Amino acid sequence: MRDFAGKLERAGHRIHYLRIDDPRNTQSLTANLDGLIAERDVDSLEYQDPDEWRLDQQLRRYGETLTIPCISADSEHFLTKRDEAGRLFAGRRQCKPLSDPLRRLTSFQS
Repeated sequence: MRDFAGKLERAGHRIHYLRIDDPRNTQSLTANLDGLIAERDVDSLEYQDPDEWRLDQQLRRYGETLTIPCISADSEHFLTKRDEAGRLFAGRRQCKPLSDPLRRLTSFQS
């Protein structure tokens, strides 16, 4: 992450990289964010959707407690949008067993 932060900084972005052993690191994501928001007089928090469910839930809950806008952006790191599978399988309870490996994905039971 240090290298990535350095590349972003050299590209002109403002970066605050907090090392894990930094004395200012509270070891709590939300407490660290609270400190940065107050210190830098932030008027909105924007972040890229994480790929980890626990972190996603933590950031969403945290955003609901803020008095400033909290906006998440979809990641381009995945082949599909995050709600695509849910829409594809909506209303379906189970999948038919695939005896033929080339069977189409549309062979689901409702």
